Amino acid sequence: MNNERRERLRSVISALNDALDAVNDLRDEEMDAFDALPENFQESERGMSMQDAADSMEDAGDRISEAIDSLEDAIT
Repeated sequence: MNNERRERLRSVISALNDALDAVNDLRDEEMDAFDALPENFQESERGMSMQDAADSMEDAGDRISEAIDSLEDAIT
């Protein structure tokens, strides 16, 4: 791989790191909002939806991390 493509991949990795930070921040906000709910609301449809959203964001963050690792491997 030439230096130009390596540099372009580094830019993609940087953007993915920014996206990962944003997803993790949003996941944390959603979990904080869920945790602030009274227990009976946590067990409601809305509470379960909030939990599902946080779980989905966790999965997305894991996949973004895997993509970053794969791209870093491609550079070396």
